Amino acid sequence: MRPAGDWQLPPIGSLGAASPAPKAPTPTGRGRRRISATRSGENTAAPSRHFSTEYLSVGAAATPGVAGWLGIKIIGQENSTGGAMNTRLAALLLTVGHAYSVTLGAQAAKGCDDAEGSLHETRVVAKLNPLVAESHYKLWLPEGASTIRVIFAINMRAAGRRLFFEDREWRAMAARNGAAMLYCEFEARSVRDNGYGQSMLSACEQFASALDRPELETAPFVLWGHSMGGRVTQDFVRFMPSRVVTFHIALRGHPSSKPFMEEEEVAQSVPGLYLMGAKDGRPKDIREHFESARKRQSPRAWVWLPGQSHWPKGMSFDQDATTPADWRAWSANEVVIPWTEAMIRLRLPKETPPAGETIELLPIDMTRGWLGNPETGHVAPYSAYSGTKPQASWFPSKEGAEAWTSYAFGGRR
Repeated sequence: MRPAGDWQLPPIGSLGAASPAPKAPTPTGRGRRRISATRSGENTAAPSRHFSTEYLSVGAAATPGVAGWLGIKIIGQENSTGGAMNTRLAALLLTVGHAYSVTLGAQAAKGCDDAEGSLHETRVVAKLNPLVAESHYKLWLPEGASTIRVIFAINMRAAGRRLFFEDREWRAMAARNGAAMLYCEFEARSVRDNGYGQSMLSACEQFASALDRPELETAPFVLWGHSMGGRVTQDFVRFMPSRVVTFHIALRGHPSSKPFMEEEEVAQSVPGLYLMGAKDGRPKDIREHFESARKRQSPRAWVWLPGQSHWPKGMSFDQDATTPADWRAWSANEVVIPWTEAMIRLRLPKETPPAGETIELLPIDMTRGWLGNPETGHVAPYSAYSGTKPQASWFPSKEGAEAWTSYAFGGRR
């Protein structure tokens, strides 16, 4: 075995240079070429339609140059001893420089305890009919999951990137619930009319095809978005409410137009959390959106983040110096995670349909939940709540309601 950082480059011919050019990429994955990669010394036979090559451990210094030569992006991870980047390539998908998927060997993601899994990446190309916006996506799959039941779709750089790559609790939650985690790298103000909503669906189709995971094509979403990403989350609920298990709007910023804030009845049935920093600007329209939804019996809750501003301490668009303690204080995981797992239990059917078939999400029976006063933290069972029900936050259980009270009103606000 050669030292880490020493590459064994494949012959040019093994990349198919003399072969006919493949068809243009499509969201369904047809027309792709797969390059099968194995560790040096292994003799793994590849199907005749594949091109075989060899791959060795890659040192950090060697990665940029060779990756650039190949025209791909290598995703790596620092090993447990803090040494060079050691990346095992299990499968590499390359589509005429437009769409690709990189699979890492099953290993613990950085700082994620026992939540081991594999990381993949793809690029969706722009189309006009139907309108599809170009964007890059990353997907994390928990190790050993026989079926992916739900996809955690995370939007917005910095805070979203931190949640996707480093939040141990979200990775563990994904592993417990058979969930994939999708990181959407685009920055947009909406998704319904500009092609980004369809782009997210296309990314799932591409991953389904490339990874032989047909359930990814139709798996429902748990949505999380910070700031402008909160608008993306809010608009995706309007775009395709039938595919949303629940949503989390985290500290959505600037006010939006009245048409953007309107929801049809089917969208109002989607459960969700509105997370707002007690020190943030708090645009009036997002609170009004919550109150309007509750008046229409929507299963939603308002969550104050005590002492928090728009960003976690030490974070901005371009930097992340946030400590684990500051991140957890801002992310409200003690409220968000129990809520999310309750929504998965309540909304996914007991019998999982065959992979690729549409999943009919179950409606919420609000009378079996709890209500809480958003300003005082007082909670009670739905039937026993003495306040004005349409103005109260709704929770799926006593445990969820008490977790909310403890976090938002535990003397820290």
